[in-house]
Amino acid sequence: MRKHTRRNVKIIVTALILGLAFAIPSIVSYGSDRPAEHTMAAPAPPASTDSTPAWKDMNHKQREEFMKKVVMPKMKPEFIAFDAKRFGRMNCMTCHGDGAKDESFKMPNPKLPPLPTTQEGFQKLKDKFPDMLNFMSTKVKPDMASILGLPAYSPQNPKGFGCYNCHTTEK
Repeated sequence: MRKHTRRNVKIIVTALILGLAFAIPSIVSYGSDRPAEHTMAAPAPPASTDSTPAWKDMNHKQREEFMKKVVMPKMKPEFIAFDAKRFGRMNCMTCHGDGAKDESFKMPNPKLPPLPTTQEGFQKLKDKFPDMLNFMSTKVKPDMASILGLPAYSPQNPKGFGCYNCHTTEK
């Protein structure tokens, strides 16, 4: 395993977090237990029609294999195409942080920066990192939902896969 400096890991994690954070939320639905997120994708179809079990039905070992054989081969090239310098050495630590070290892979990852829960908070992030926001909201979030065979978050589907599946929220 290659060693990464704390600075490089911090840069990668920050870029990933900020990208996921930029799915600008729409107005929070009353009665929802999650902050609203904006999605530009329709609910995703299942990742495959083969005998692969649904993500929710996989055990830890099956999920680990799925991440290695399906998620990383799909997502790593997308991240590299977006920014080869930042993501050229993308690995499990990029998203899972300490969870990759202890093999819990727990998400949301509390080491990722917490995301705002207001439109104003997301607007500040969008103003500062527009390209990352666009990448995360139009590629990463919908592609991950599709790969995992989950519907994407939308105001109509507040339990769908979205930013807060990976990030905690600001208090």
